[in-house]
Amino acid sequence: MKKNLIFLSFLCGLIACESSKGQEKFSYQTISVQPVDETKALPDLSLFVKQLIAASERKDTAFVLSVVDDSAAVSYGGGLYGKEAFLQEFIRYSNGFEKLKQVLELGGTVEEDDTYLFPYVQSYKLYKAQVDTIEIDPFLMAIGIDSALVVYSKPKENAEKKAVLAYPMLQLDPDSGYMQSNWAKVSTFDNKLKGFVKKDKLYFAADITLNIQKKENGFKIIAIAPYD
Repeated sequence: MKKNLIFLSFLCGLIACESSKGQEKFSYQTISVQPVDETKALPDLSLFVKQLIAASERKDTAFVLSVVDDSAAVSYGGGLYGKEAFLQEFIRYSNGFEKLKQVLELGGTVEEDDTYLFPYVQSYKLYKAQVDTIEIDPFLMAIGIDSALVVYSKPKENAEKKAVLAYPMLQLDPDSGYMQSNWAKVSTFDNKLKGFVKKDKLYFAADITLNIQKKENGFKIIAIAPYD
């Protein structure tokens, strides 16, 4: 994902906020990235995706490795490529079966270079029309994968609900320790709405991007690298 990964659309929202003077309303802007799965329109690819999901569920290492390209990228920054790197660094070290299933189930996009990209939230083409609007650090950005993502005032489910957002793009607080927690401290890009969301309701921009390409011997995974 490009560093200047930007938005699909601006949506204005209103939220009720408790204060010492009673209830008041303030406005904020959210960036919404609606789900899309362009790959479902391709029968051969859809079948392959279903087979790969099933293989991930049963932890079928042999099948998964059989569809990994010999030069598949596992880490660009780390210079890791190929089946052995896929096995050691992704499957064994990074809980790869679960992650592979997740990105495939989220759905993907058809890219101009004849590759298929998963999950859809990592597709640059969804944002390119407005790519220079906001400066975004991919290491501090996440996209909600829930149509009703609750933003809480504190990192607990019985806390005050500050907002409910649909598939928002959010900034991450770098000092909140979100990598060691089930919660992430976030804000909208205008910084007018801040709070906590459940981490499993987000997809992090720096997380993996799966690229699939159809070759002479069938569909192959050609990359499953994070933003590194």
